[in-house]
Amino acid sequence: MLDKYFDYRKHKTDFKTEVIAGVSTFLTMAYIMFLNPVILADGGFDFGGVFTATALAAALACFIAAFYAKTWPVGLAPGMGINAFIAYGVCLGMNYTPAEALGAVLVAGVVFLIISLTPLRAWLINSIPKSLKLGIGAGIGLFLALIGFQLMGLTSDNPVVLVQLGDLSKPLTLLGAAAFISMIVMEKMKIKGNIIIGIVAFSIIAWLGGWANFNGVVSSPPPMTHLFTFDLGAALSASMVTVIFTLFFIDFFDTAGTLTSVANVAGKIGSDGKIKDIDKAMLSDSVSTVAGAVLGTSTVTTYVESAAGVKAGGRTGMTSLVIGIGFLLCLFFSPLAT
Repeated sequence: MLDKYFDYRKHKTDFKTEVIAGVSTFLTMAYIMFLNPVILADGGFDFGGVFTATALAAALACFIAAFYAKTWPVGLAPGMGINAFIAYGVCLGMNYTPAEALGAVLVAGVVFLIISLTPLRAWLINSIPKSLKLGIGAGIGLFLALIGFQLMGLTSDNPVVLVQLGDLSKPLTLLGAAAFISMIVMEKMKIKGNIIIGIVAFSIIAWLGGWANFNGVVSSPPPMTHLFTFDLGAALSASMVTVIFTLFFIDFFDTAGTLTSVANVAGKIGSDGKIKDIDKAMLSDSVSTVAGAVLGTSTVTTYVESAAGVKAGGRTGMTSLVIGIGFLLCLFFSPLAT
């Protein structure tokens, strides 16, 4: 049945190749299960509730992509960068509650959904210069890097110069630096899943050294404390316009850029320069953002790590289906994230 639905023969692939591709992509993006709850918890969200919402939102998004945008072998999950903006910019910086932030995510997702259904989508994608699209990604990357350095203690606040070098005598700071370097080395060595491997390996070292608490491996999923808790009252106020625009802007162009990159690798760009079925992929992304806000997590987006699965031979939605199953299984491993 899956053979006929995804039409393996037409796309020159098979079931085994699609499964391998799905596992490859999942390993490269599974780190979001560890990082998304940590980042959003800093903004006042419940850690366990975000963990469950992240797994369910990612799984649902991948299933939507698998069966609607079935020619796209992509992975979707709550995005890095947008979650940091919500936690540190919207909740801590602008003093909005998690419920109000989720309301803004929902509205931004609906705006994305409406635009995805109209000719505005193609106009917006084509009107933004390539340099700006690249700049958006670089800016988000630097923002995330600074947050990461702060969390690991490599840098700290300073009232005069804003940022200063942290206390390098702390074992966890040195361990975090070693983990960061190891991930870079594994990336250069083209080891799949380098981020999740680094997180797990150095977490084990921290547990064995007594620098972090070991809370177990398997448990029942944490309760969904943010399910249907979004507040549309604040989200529809004038003060939230800039927040909603920022959330939409980042999600829309991040998705467009990612799909373009994946399309280049997968050979989905036609002789006329147009990307095949990009409308279905973007519609899947926008619907997933709305679903994610309802479940209780930040904006869902398409991951550029999907290219790992494409390079492994993934060509259909079966790859997305495998990724979604991987995120569902994560529901039972919440102790590892703590």
